[in-house]
Amino acid sequence: MSVLAEIKPHSLVQINDIKSGAFAKRRLAQMGIRKNKTLRVLKNIGKGPLLVEVNHSKLVVGRKLAEKIMVSQVLTKKTL
Repeated sequence: MSVLAEIKPHSLVQINDIKSGAFAKRRLAQMGIRKNKTLRVLKNIGKGPLLVEVNHSKLVVGRKLAEKIMVSQVLTKKTL
């Protein structure tokens, strides 16, 4: 398991846990980012916000918040 902020672009990941306060969890849930959800990292240049895709919507997640989202890599036929 790793944090979202460390994931390389074009990777598909599943959210395992969100280690933040209730307000941040609620705000992320409103955007579609919640536990057991799958998302794709579109852009992560190592500093600044990340661009992710959830439910066919592109969202920007700040780096500090991305460091609190625990994820695991999802294996697809393409990655095997």
